[in-house]
Formats: sequence, C-alpha cells, structure tokens
Amino acid sequence: MPEVSRTIPASAQRTFALLADVERHDRWIPLTTITRPPGEAGTPLRPGSRFLADTAGILPDRMVVTRAHDGAAHPGEPLALHLRKLGPLLVGETWIRVQPTSPEATTCVATWGYRVGIAVGHRVIARRATTVGCLAMARMVLWRAGLA
Repeated sequence: MPEVSRTIPASAQRTFALLADVERHDRWIPLTTITRPPGEAGTPLRPGSRFLADTAGILPDRMVVTRAHDGAAHPGEPLALHLRKLGPLLVGETWIRVQPTSPEATTCVATWGYRVGIAVGHRVIARRATTVGCLAMARMVLWRAGLA
C-alpha cells in the first residue's frame, strides 16, 4: 500500500485527534479550508459523513468517510479514518492509521496513505504520479505533527 509513517512523541489518542480533525486541516496544509454540511460542523466524523476540502480556492476535493474508528468501540485496534475522494479532480481513497508503540502510550506510529488518481471524464489517469504527490504532502504533515 502506498503510505508514509512516522513515530510521534505523543499518545495515539492525541495524535489521532489532531490528524483526524478535518475542520482544522489548515494547521497542516495552510491553503486548505474544510466545509461540512450545515449541522455537522464540530460533530465527530462517522461513516457517511461528507465534506469539501478546498485548496487555494482552485482545487475542490469532495470526500466521504468510509470508516472512522476512534478506539471507543474496539480498544486495542489501530485508530483509523478512511476517506473516499469523490472528485471532481482527485478520485480514490486516503487513510490515516495511528497505533501506540508502547504500553505507556507515550509514543505512537502515525501512518497516512493514498491511492488516488485524476478524474478525466469517466477515466482515471496519472494514479502513480498523483499518489506520489499526495504522499509527499502526507510526509510533510506527519513531520509537522511530530513537532506539534
């Protein structure tokens, strides 16, 4: 799977809360704003939740949550957020997974992955190049998260 990982000097719960807070995604990617449907702002993401990430006012990226696991229902499993990218330009999937690395829960490994391409009509092109570009962004986010 195309993904990047980094050990973060914080608990898995704290790290996941930071990385999965889509409404504050601008802390990691400054030119991106998130818009959630009316009545959903500030509520936890759950399967079926939708939002729009708009980068620099020129790259709309519609997404829907396909899996959200914050640790409450299944303790011990990695915390995870899976999103399906619906276009209009980027299509595919992205995911965040966070797992504690020690019983003391003072560090964790955060993983961010992408499998995306560019939508052109009914075709998807440039999967590898698009995924590599998104992974570079994810690497920067995880580096910044390790300093937060």
